[in-house]
Amino acid sequence: MLQSQSLVILVFIVLVSYANSLSIKPIRPIIEEQGLRIGGTQRVCGDVELQINSIQDSRCPANVMCIWAGQATVQVSLSNKVTSSIVDLVLGAAAINVAEVTLGTNVYTVTLKNVVPYPGTGMNNKPKEAIVEVMCS
Repeated sequence: MLQSQSLVILVFIVLVSYANSLSIKPIRPIIEEQGLRIGGTQRVCGDVELQINSIQDSRCPANVMCIWAGQATVQVSLSNKVTSSIVDLVLGAAAINVAEVTLGTNVYTVTLKNVVPYPGTGMNNKPKEAIVEVMCS
């Protein structure tokens, strides 16, 4: 009797250990972050091309008191061999910095993280660059 109970407990421990080794791990999406200037392009998510079409920056300069904080608007294109989509992303007062873009059957989440350099930081002669993150599904 004791042997059969020990055998049942041993089988139970083996099955639990095996089940734990099979635990399903969630699929994590690929996230790619790029810093691009106007007209700059970069391949993301394999076969998708990210392009910055325009950057408009009316943010209040650093160390200045402004009535309105301003905003930075970046027009972004995502395209593959079949189709393309254009979205405007905004940082600042009327922030809409995230957009979902569908190309065929794939959905991409595009997030505007920053526009540099920030106005009034002494680097105004440097070309504007948009920091854009693309999450691949």
